Amino acid sequence: MKIGLALMLLGGLALNLSAQNSNPQPDNNGVYLPGDGVKAPKLIHTAPARYPSDPRLVSFKHSCIVQVVIQPDGTQSDPKIEGAPSPFDPSAIDAVKASEFKPGTLKGVAVPVRISVWVPFVPAEKHDVPETLPIRIAALGKDDRFAVPLLTPQPEYTEEAKRAKLEGTVLVHLIVDVDGNPQDIQVRGSIGKGLDEKAAEAAAKYKFAPALRWGIPIPFPVTLEINFRLPR
Repeated sequence: MKIGLALMLLGGLALNLSAQNSNPQPDNNGVYLPGDGVKAPKLIHTAPARYPSDPRLVSFKHSCIVQVVIQPDGTQSDPKIEGAPSPFDPSAIDAVKASEFKPGTLKGVAVPVRISVWVPFVPAEKHDVPETLPIRIAALGKDDRFAVPLLTPQPEYTEEAKRAKLEGTVLVHLIVDVDGNPQDIQVRGSIGKGLDEKAAEAAAKYKFAPALRWGIPIPFPVTLEINFRLPR
């Protein structure tokens, strides 16, 4: 059976609780992460990933996340697996190495950018073309679903906001990881008086059933509306 496996390009999944930085800085090696004005590299050609040679694995669904740096000329460097090792890792890295990328940019200039590439292993003839973050599941198949909130704790009011009788809504963007936990929490709509921080704290305590693509948990972007309303 021929196995056709797509790659999904994901933005960096670093843990932080911050608003966007208008002056992004590279790491000690001069490499940037997507976001904050840095445009992520684009996957322009996908090479098929193949199951490991062990026939016992060919019926298993699995996925790997490969971190890789896309250089300004589109070449790759420093590929490595995120998370626990598995027998699928060499095939995932080979698929990423054989794929082609358009480099990321900062203010229109190509720069080295570290990204994460999601490589699914699904026993099927073929799948759709690669998708980039945010992953858009326009038509849900029987094995697809969006992230579903299971635990939604209420935010706390600050004393300063109470005295000011401040009400409003804070928009919080986050990534729901494959275990259903919030990551990369960023405040996108600010109202001040300490409520932005309280909204981020509440969002960090959310719990989700993770999104699924072809029955495999995937990192998935979510924007929460955290409402602050005083008792009437």
